[in-house]
Formats: sequence, structure tokens, C-alpha cells
Amino acid sequence: MKRTAFIILGCILMASCKNEGSKELDDSGTAKYDKQDYKGAIADFSKAIDADANDTEAYNGRGNAKYEMQDLSGALADFNKAIEINSKYADAYDGRGLVKMAQHNDTDAIADYNKAIELDTKHEDAYYNRGGAKADLKDYKGAIEDFTKAIALDPKDAAAYSDRGVAKESTEDYNGAIDDYSKAIEISPRDAESYYNRGNAKFETDDYKGAVADLDKAIELNNDYEEAYMVRGHAKSKLHDFKGAVADFSKAISTDPKDEDAYVSLGNTHLATGDYKSAISDYSRALEINPRNAHVYYNRGTARYKLEDYTGALADYARTVRVNPKLISVYYESARLHIQLQDYKGAINDYTKIIEQKPTDADAYYNRAMQNKLLGGNREGVCSDLNMAQQLGNMNALKKIKELCH
Repeated sequence: MKRTAFIILGCILMASCKNEGSKELDDSGTAKYDKQDYKGAIADFSKAIDADANDTEAYNGRGNAKYEMQDLSGALADFNKAIEINSKYADAYDGRGLVKMAQHNDTDAIADYNKAIELDTKHEDAYYNRGGAKADLKDYKGAIEDFTKAIALDPKDAAAYSDRGVAKESTEDYNGAIDDYSKAIEISPRDAESYYNRGNAKFETDDYKGAVADLDKAIELNNDYEEAYMVRGHAKSKLHDFKGAVADFSKAISTDPKDEDAYVSLGNTHLATGDYKSAISDYSRALEINPRNAHVYYNRGTARYKLEDYTGALADYARTVRVNPKLISVYYESARLHIQLQDYKGAINDYTKIIEQKPTDADAYYNRAMQNKLLGGNREGVCSDLNMAQQLGNMNALKKIKELCH
């Protein structure tokens, strides 16, 4: 979460003092901005600028309102103008930094926040926003330092605690993150996001009951909190509350019918509980959204195998390796099924694929030798594979070498 700031500056810091009409319009624009009437704020700040072309406060305020309306180019122009009129206007640098972050230019944004802090060492919003930019660049240590500075300037800043928690969680300091989220909740007890974040951190520490409790609260505060339903579903699965997990993943889907992960999670839960038909349906919906997910083809193949739909299972295994040929475990499953169907040539092809990718796989050589033997393959090829399997450490190969190759 990023923030904009209004600071009323006296004539000493401004390039010029504004007239009374301009001041009234600035005050009106600020009031409308605070009420999230951004169009009305822009109109008032524009009138203030018409009355006083050097009204930096009006340019800054209009830039903030345009930023909120996602008019980034307009906001940038206004912040630039405010800085042109008064190069010591810290708020304008802070606002311009926000625009640059929204344009995915975090490095330049940090330069603006640095300038704002240079001009005003107690500019809490600049520290806070710079922490956000550093987090975007994965400089979590720097982000934590900036959020800590913002907290020192305003110990009641719930957002700074929450975002510092996110940065700590990104460094796997889950206990530190939980402490920060708890502080944010203490300050702002109706912030659903802090409960969600704490629940997620508790999940990472294997405190699944604690996670469910926090996610319950997040959902109580925001009934359409899709991410909270997802994490709670996973926590319930860990607690073997599969019925509850199914309900949560289903709710996530109703909130966002295009959520691939929700369908996959629902399918995994149905697979784990033996509801293979539902699992196949869930995986199929996920594949409609993303037909390039190899693991979903693999899981659907497993569900089809469980229902003895061997043709369907083999087809899904084949789709899996077309998407990701490096998933060796799929070739093993495919080989096992080919052997079950007495398609030994198919199994040999699977083991060959494994050997191509992992030439040190002793079991693949051994199994290929056994399938070749069943097909009456040439003795030299069988013994060559057995010798390789034995050299690589397969314990059964030596016995077969003595039996077949001497």
C-alpha cells in the first residue's frame, strides 16, 4: 500500500504566497480528496492553478488526485510542475515517486524518495513509500529499515507494521512477521489484510489451527476475500478437514471462476479423498484456463488410472511430457501402466526417455533390460543394460547377469 501526503506549507517555504481565493480552492480540493471525490478535487485544484499559476500546493494536490484516478502521465506532469516552481517541495518528490512506482520504475522512485527525505528527514510517508519500492526490488533488508523508520516517526502506523511484516515474511522471518501483523491488528483491529497476512505466516510455521482462526477473522471482515479462502482451504487440508477444504476452494472459485489454482487445489483435495471423478472434472477446468500446466495433466492421469481408465491415463501422461519433457517421474508411471497393459515396447520407450535425461538412473537400465527380455530382445542389448545397471548400483542386476549373460 502506498500513500500520498498533503502538508500545508507557509510562505517562507513556498516560491510565492498564494491569494485567498487560491487558498480556499486548495482547502476545498483537499477536503474532496480526503472524501475520495477525486474528480471534484481535480476541478478545485485546477481552478486554484487558474487563479495562481505558481500554486505548488494545487499542482501537488491535483497530482495526487490524478494518481488515484490512474492518470499517471497527468500526475507526473503536475508533480514535475510543482518541483519546477519549488525545488525544495518534499511532498512533490514523494508524489512523483509514487507515480514512478506505478510505472514500474522503482529505482527512479527511490531517487525521488531520497530527495524528499533529504529535504525533510521526518517525512514518514517518504520512508514508508521508499520501503515499498525497495521491497518491489527484493531489497527486503532495506525495506525493513525504511518501514522501521516510518514506525519510529509514527508508532501508530498500522500499514507500516503490516508491510514490514510482509518484508520479514519474504526473508522467511515468520515469527518476526507474525509480531508485526499482531501489532498492526492491535492498532487497526478491522483490517482484514493483516489477519490474512498473519494467518499465512502461521501456515508457514505449521500452526494450522492458528492460521484457520486468523483467516476466519479475515473472511468475517471481507466475505469475498478469495486469497483467504485459498489459504484456509490449504490449512484445513493439513488438519485433514477435507470437507472444509473443499468448501473453501469452492468458495474461492465462486469468487473468481478463472482461478486456476483454486481448481487445482480442489482437484488435489478430491484426489486425496478418493473422489476421482470430481478430481478429473476439477483438473479439466484448470486446464481450460491454462492448458500448459504439466502437473495438472499428470494428476488427472493419476485420477484416471485410479478409475482404471488406462487409455485416458496414458493420454494424460503423454500430454504431461509434451508440455514438460523433463518430468522423469511421469515416464515411470507411464512405463508401469504400459507393463500392466503388457505393452512392453511402450515401457521400453519410457525407460529410454528416462535414460536420455538421466544416464545414471540404474533402475531405468535394469527395467529396460527386463522388458527387452520379455520381448525376446537380443542378448547383447539386454546384457549391456544389465551391466550398466550393476555398475550404477542396482542390487538385482548382478543376479540377472549371472542368469542371462554367462
